[in-house]
Amino acid sequence: MIKVLLVEDSEMWQRNLSEDIGLDESFDLAGIASTKEEAIDAVKKMDINLTDNNLDGIDAAEEIKDISDCKIIMLTSLDEKEIIEESFAVGAKE
Repeated sequence: MIKVLLVEDSEMWQRNLSEDIGLDESFDLAGIASTKEEAIDAVKKMDINLTDNNLDGIDAAEEIKDISDCKIIMLTSLDEKEIIEESFAVGAKE
């Protein structure tokens, strides 16, 4: 079973993605976080561009990789090459 922490600030996307994750029995939705702080706190409890376009999802990914060996997948509507490359540089998977 793959544990998934969904980190998304939009309630609509939280709802839609959590429903999709729930359709696959190989995934366990371990939690949902809306902010960088919630995500980092959730990873600490699990043993994993959130607010105002601050790109803190990248910061969260970097901090999460420092405290956990989890895999990070980032989904974004942003298409700026530098932002995508920075996501990979902090550990998001291609």
